[in-house]
Amino acid sequence: MKKGTVIGGLVLGMLFSGILTGWCQSGAKNQDYQYVLIEAVKQKNFGQLAEAVKLYTMVIKEKPDCDVAYFEIGSIYLMTNQLELARNNLAKAYELDPVSPIVNSVLAVRHAMRGEDEAAMRHVAIARELGAGVLPLAFVELFAQVRNGGYAAARASWERAMAALDKDVSWVEPAIAALEHR
Repeated sequence: MKKGTVIGGLVLGMLFSGILTGWCQSGAKNQDYQYVLIEAVKQKNFGQLAEAVKLYTMVIKEKPDCDVAYFEIGSIYLMTNQLELARNNLAKAYELDPVSPIVNSVLAVRHAMRGEDEAAMRHVAIARELGAGVLPLAFVELFAQVRNGGYAAARASWERAMAALDKDVSWVEPAIAALEHR
């Protein structure tokens, strides 16, 4: 398995493991579906990915416009490197909620994992405009810039992200230098 795929999967797992049930656009009308959604999130967090997919699929049958269920299934497939299934489910989540900063962030990660830097950066720009978190977008931007030899730009992106999070950036310089010399 490629190092970028593993890192991308880990990043996704960390960033998107907790989801609120109120994310589905049309609101919750059926409490049973809410309980299934909560159970699916728990199963995903405990690493029971096949069971989580089954439960999210049940939610979709009950509530076909629940973008969070499509998103979560897509993120599970992305973490397990099933990129075509991830694409299909994330595309449906995007279709249902194209202005979701989370969906756009995950699409950026998916495209970056496939080396589709132009598409990744397009979703980074959308997600950033919608107020998505700094760190996942910085990872995507960093990978795209490093892959294309833009080490100085990658360094600047990472320093901006760390500064926005009020984190120490002293390790960035040696890390980027190591990438330049590999």
